[in-house]
Amino acid sequence: AAYPDVLIEYVQSMLHPEYPSKRNDVAIILPVYNEEERIASVIDFIKSLQVLINESFINANIYFVNDGSKDNTKDMIEKISKDEYEQSTLVSNKYPIYSYNLNINTRKAGTYLEGIRNIDASILIFADADNSFSIEDIAKIINILNVGYYDIVAGTKDETAENRPLIRRIMSFSKRLLTKGMLPKGVYDSQTGLKGMSWYAAKTILPYLHEDTGLAIDLEI
Repeated sequence: AAYPDVLIEYVQSMLHPEYPSKRNDVAIILPVYNEEERIASVIDFIKSLQVLINESFINANIYFVNDGSKDNTKDMIEKISKDEYEQSTLVSNKYPIYSYNLNINTRKAGTYLEGIRNIDASILIFADADNSFSIEDIAKIINILNVGYYDIVAGTKDETAENRPLIRRIMSFSKRLLTKGMLPKGVYDSQTGLKGMSWYAAKTILPYLHEDTGLAIDLEI
């Protein structure tokens, strides 16, 4: 039954020798909600991710999780996926970008639960799709998790985001002071939109996460 997939893997290895046969899959999961007005930033982020994947992590796939958007986000994401499939040089009958759609808006929590429940990969990377994070930081998180010593790595845009308004910096600083006591040592951003976790860690914490947590899902994690 697996013959077609095995054949595709074999052809792939001939055309792309850098494509390993035994691989450590990476899922880059992008929660989105009402992104129609910001779709240009989403597309720029996807292009940067594709460069990273093609150069360093060819076994990574991108997954959109649409959090019950009320605008045309769903159709736009599907178009991005179709365009990437048509432009891809890899031999595959699978789309390089997948999408999941939630029926209702869960205020972020449902996107994490959907990703952990349904996406099978050795490493799960969750990142805001608004192009606010450095691609180098995503690569760094993947490499840290690949070493195997850490199970969860949390980033913060407070340290790397460029041209953030002064008021946003002040609000972020105040928020960090208020939440510092609730966070593990070394984690500085309670609402971080960038985090990575091993498959084992994701499945271990899944029973303790709740969809009605909403925007506090990061603290719960």
